[in-house]
Amino acid sequence: RGWPDVPEWVFCSETGDLLDESNVGRVWRRLRRRAQKKGVRPLKLHSARHTWATLALGAGKSPRWVADQLGHSNPSFTMNVYSHALPREEHDLSFVDFGATQDQQRTKTSQNNEGPYDAIANPSKKLVELGGIEPPTLRLPA
Repeated sequence: RGWPDVPEWVFCSETGDLLDESNVGRVWRRLRRRAQKKGVRPLKLHSARHTWATLALGAGKSPRWVADQLGHSNPSFTMNVYSHALPREEHDLSFVDFGATQDQQRTKTSQNNEGPYDAIANPSKKLVELGGIEPPTLRLPA
């Protein structure tokens, strides 16, 4: 737009200043009417803020970063409101080292031609290797 400096606001007027609240409200009401004709329930503008935060956390953005973007002084407040957006189950257990550093784990895995999740899928095998623990009996003797 030929502005000498980048405006302070993400959404700003044509001059780079803060948007006029009445104009924002008018545009939002127009958007709501169009959405209602398509079968979308009417939402308040503040709901768009909640949607953005939920989508950002669901996409893996840091709760601290989302809190900063929302203007929350404490990320714990953000987590209290938006914890439902975080994944409920974590399938990636690559942070588990079973007593070895990541470099040791990578070296051992590549030497044994094992996949990176073999130790996680069979933790008893890893425990036997590390501590000489007797392997589990998978069935009772006949």
